[in-house]
Amino acid sequence: MTAKPKTEPTATKTEPAPKPAPTGIGVKELAEHLGTEPRKLRIFLRKTERAAGKGERYNWPSLKSAEVRKIEADWKAAHSKPEPAAD
Repeated sequence: MTAKPKTEPTATKTEPAPKPAPTGIGVKELAEHLGTEPRKLRIFLRKTERAAGKGERYNWPSLKSAEVRKIEADWKAAHSKPEPAAD
């Protein structure tokens, strides 16, 4: 007697569609613009309640967008050295 070859199930898995590539700038580009490290910028963004959300990316249209200019102003205000008091 000959054994029948086993057939493998033909279950079809549907792969999730890949997310489109982000357009604009991300944390790396913004951190370079501000002269800092991406990690430090992400920490700052979370502290200032600008978190991207779990599993999400930080993304802005350009360095000239209003939101980026606000982040830049807040970053500079938070990281500027106070001037010494005049006696």
